[in-house]
Amino acid sequence: VQGESGFNLLLKENDISYLRRFYNLLDRVDKVDYIKGSFKFFVKSKGAEILSKDENVIDELLKLRQDLRRILIESFNNNESLSHVLNYGFEDIMSLKVNKVAEQLSKYFDLQLKQAIKTNQQEQEVERQFDEVMGLFKYLQAKDIFEEFYTRRLVKRLLLGTSTNSDLERSAINRFKHECGSAFTRRADDIFRDLEISKVYSNEFQHYYGVAKNEHANIPNMQFSIAVFSVNSWPLSNQKITKLIDPFSNCLLYTSDAADDLLCVDLGGRRIIKKK
Repeated sequence: VQGESGFNLLLKENDISYLRRFYNLLDRVDKVDYIKGSFKFFVKSKGAEILSKDENVIDELLKLRQDLRRILIESFNNNESLSHVLNYGFEDIMSLKVNKVAEQLSKYFDLQLKQAIKTNQQEQEVERQFDEVMGLFKYLQAKDIFEEFYTRRLVKRLLLGTSTNSDLERSAINRFKHECGSAFTRRADDIFRDLEISKVYSNEFQHYYGVAKNEHANIPNMQFSIAVFSVNSWPLSNQKITKLIDPFSNCLLYTSDAADDLLCVDLGGRRIIKKK
């Protein structure tokens, strides 16, 4: 069959019809295992080629997986042995440059969540894209590195307001939780909890301020908002947080184990960090 070279050419050209004939021929004589090594080599070599690039890494990996899964189903009759080869091949790909892949995956999610706002994409389409990229995420061994990159980008989206669809944000987090367990998403869950607490505190203050202003005419007009940040959950320093939040906010309510700064106000384990 000019064994491997002809087979690899068919894979490269994504020739579904000829690959189906080739597979059926091997299946008749019980020689499907003959192409397992070549199939795995092709998957790994194409993956390594993609990872050598600087841009569109995740998009190209997604397309490669999509094309190969189509071949597996339509040409190889969803052969279980070859399905394992495909999975093992992608596991090897995702372990070649773990830091790069982890960062690129987090960046892909970041872009999808931002673009969903800018282009008014339907949530179903974004959810479909999430499903596709989770097919790559499951192969990633260095999920802890991904979590660090993802959480940092999540924080910036929330603080800068570049992602206003909390349902989609939660949807992504729930996918990670389903794949890796609740411990994996602890920081993200804490961040969203802090945001909810911030809203409650801000609303309570506005209510109190409105009542007081009605009773005392000499109380001046003011803009004031409260933001709660748990120390161990938000992966940013105090200085970076104060630069990223709404410039019209008067202060931050910052949770801490101890209010050790004399310029801050002790609130029973929390402290006020004044913006400069």
